[in-house]
Amino acid sequence: FAWLRPDGKNPRERGAGRAIDAVLEPWLSGNPDDPKYQADVISSLVATYGDPRLERSAEWKEASEKSTALFRRWLTEETMLVFLKAISITNHDPMWPSRHKFWMGLYDEGQIDEAWVAFDTMAYEAAQGMAENEHERELYRGFGRQIARGGRKKTSLLVMRIGRRIVVE
Repeated sequence: FAWLRPDGKNPRERGAGRAIDAVLEPWLSGNPDDPKYQADVISSLVATYGDPRLERSAEWKEASEKSTALFRRWLTEETMLVFLKAISITNHDPMWPSRHKFWMGLYDEGQIDEAWVAFDTMAYEAAQGMAENEHERELYRGFGRQIARGGRKKTSLLVMRIGRRIVVE
């Protein structure tokens, strides 16, 4: 990653797609044993080339479709885990442990294709507090904000694409 983004310089553009493929290719057939490694790859690539779910930079367009699909799957898992953890911190409703198990079970079965978050203010701050480094803070800043007032002021949303359907928790 130091090669992709040398200290104090802009990220490398030339050969970036091939470098992204080289980083992700070993994991096309299964996730790394160490979840911390996967989290580091996610945060480093998002900090360097952005979130391919939000914008398709030239670097992501150069990466193979398989690598991009794997990375989007990892981002979906990361998004769901951060959402569920932040909600558990800020909302003590006893339904959340079973909801966590339910949604992550569907993800593990390959049912959830993509996920996005819109946090209420407290959950957004909790998520930011969970970030362990600048790369994670950059990733977590990309989460949406739910700004409704009144009875929905403390409502966070997990938006998921499951096949052709969009489901909101």
